[in-house]
Amino acid sequence: MQLVTRGPLRLARAAAVAAACTLLPAAGHLGAGGPAPGGALLAAGALVLAACLALSGARWTTRRLGAVALVAQAGVHALLTGAAAGPGAALREAADPVMAAGHAVGALALAVVLVRGEDALWDAGAGVAAALGRTAPPAVPAQPPVPGEGVVRPAAPAPPPAPPAPRPLVRRGPPRVPAAARG
Repeated sequence: MQLVTRGPLRLARAAAVAAACTLLPAAGHLGAGGPAPGGALLAAGALVLAACLALSGARWTTRRLGAVALVAQAGVHALLTGAAAGPGAALREAADPVMAAGHAVGALALAVVLVRGEDALWDAGAGVAAALGRTAPPAVPAQPPVPGEGVVRPAAPAPPPAPPAPRPLVRRGPPRVPAAARG
């Protein structure tokens, strides 16, 4: 995982993900005829923001963001359905397979859109930085240039390499016998 942000940019990334993971499920419940959420949704949003802030030091992956979105949607779902119909309603609604599938598909779609959107923003930012780095002149030179300084002159050519040393002649075979010893 590549570390990408600290400080305000990290907080902005975490807040954007937390808002999407909290407000989109709440809007879906409102669109399905559920009651308007109260202050508990703000508390849930703060919890999701804390989790997103802890996880947003590295670039988001679809898997990590999908897990965060799924947990956030389950929490918002339990919050809204539990507050709407009294005790036991959250357990009845959580058992609905169509609702669970809708939340799973929504969390996956949200994760894919947010990860691809963030990748596009990082790529655009890198392109802008590269364009500015190539075309913008330096704001102020470090020191005024001194005439004659900074001119690179080629060094004298290096002497040719020395020829290889002659190898000693090594004969293979039996040692020579002096003529007097032959007989």
